[in-house]
Amino acid sequence: MKPKNIRSAPIFTSILLCSSILTGCADTIESTALSENTTTSIEETSETTTEATTSETTETSERTTYPTEDVPDEVLEQIQIIYDNYDVWKLQPYDPSTDYSEEYWNSPLYAITDLDNDGMLEIIKTGFSGSGVYSGNVFYEVTEDGELELLNEEFGGDLGGPDLWNHDAYSYYTDEDGTRWYLTQDYCQSGVSYWQFEYSCLSVADGYTYVPYCYEEFSATYDEESDSCIEEFNFYDGDRNEITEDEFDQIMAEYADIVEGESAIGWIPAKPDGEMLMPSMYNLIDSYRTFEGL
Repeated sequence: MKPKNIRSAPIFTSILLCSSILTGCADTIESTALSENTTTSIEETSETTTEATTSETTETSERTTYPTEDVPDEVLEQIQIIYDNYDVWKLQPYDPSTDYSEEYWNSPLYAITDLDNDGMLEIIKTGFSGSGVYSGNVFYEVTEDGELELLNEEFGGDLGGPDLWNHDAYSYYTDEDGTRWYLTQDYCQSGVSYWQFEYSCLSVADGYTYVPYCYEEFSATYDEESDSCIEEFNFYDGDRNEITEDEFDQIMAEYADIVEGESAIGWIPAKPDGEMLMPSMYNLIDSYRTFEGL
């Protein structure tokens, strides 16, 4: 995909609200609403008073809360929707009918993002498997009616999709239609004699779109006649047409020139101790903060 004429990304002056208004989105999130695995150094102490039914005595107890003043209420509502629907986006167990599994991904991760900059949050899960480093990426987005929409059902691409898990930040540009695209890459290998980099653009502005724009390939073969190893580099455009190295460098430079910004990704380990673990509300809020640079 050749870059289109670029214009500045539109500035959204308001964030779309989910029509389902949920409770618990005040200036602090109480630890009792979070999963038990949460630990944090950000704490506030408050006193609660409990009246005994048989006496006028009172007792106080400490409760830990997490400040959320920097996070808009409408964002907290969306994160609550994501949190409440963990069963929808958690790593999927092995399915023998499709030979598909996410729970056995290596280094699986979750993240809260707004990749299309429309005010509606996404929850991403990503990881890789196999010796060829086959990556899996699944995207869900909060809808205006307070549900989660699956944006893609497959890995994407002929090599399994971009290695999202391998980076903590991604460069982006905005095309002439106002669509935000992220520059990604996918690495694939076969033993020590073959590897390939696939360079691509990814967008979730209208569903999930993943478009390779060039490839770099290395192969090594043994030549019996010369008793030596012959190494070869090949280059291709996004349609897998072979091109010269100079043409490859030109395509890479074109995309580097149109980059207008970078988004950090706040990854959350899905299996921090080798077992699947549900992220806490604090984990999800902190992931959002990382993406927004708060």
